[in-house]
Amino acid sequence: MARTEEGEQNPPPLITRVLAEEFQGECMEALRSLVEDTGASIVLSSTWRLAENDLAAVNLQLETHRIAQCVGCTGQDACGLRALEILAWVDEHHPRNFVILDDSNILSFGCLGDTVIGRLEPCFVRIDGRIGLQKSDLGCAKTILTP
Repeated sequence: MARTEEGEQNPPPLITRVLAEEFQGECMEALRSLVEDTGASIVLSSTWRLAENDLAAVNLQLETHRIAQCVGCTGQDACGLRALEILAWVDEHHPRNFVILDDSNILSFGCLGDTVIGRLEPCFVRIDGRIGLQKSDLGCAKTILTP
């Protein structure tokens, strides 16, 4: 435990790979708008889900930006293919609708097969990793979540 100058105890800072600078205000506003406008919940599939401190840091950033914390995380596929991890979560939880927001093309692996790609591609919105989620990405994501 860390102590303030007044002698109060504070929890030690999280040691994490998640940096507050990665959660830009404009991107978080876009995410909050998507969640509020569609009633969506966040299920984390990024590598940040793999370490408890990283997940806690993500949830703290969501809370800081007035967005509900993650309701869950995808599991880990033995091959580490995020598309398969997402599909396994979908098959287990049966959401009415879902959208995948990612800055990498998770559907580009040739080993996925047409069935996996066919199920996930209509739900996939590729985000520009240099600038993050933008309001311009929301139209497609909202259409997917509220057909």
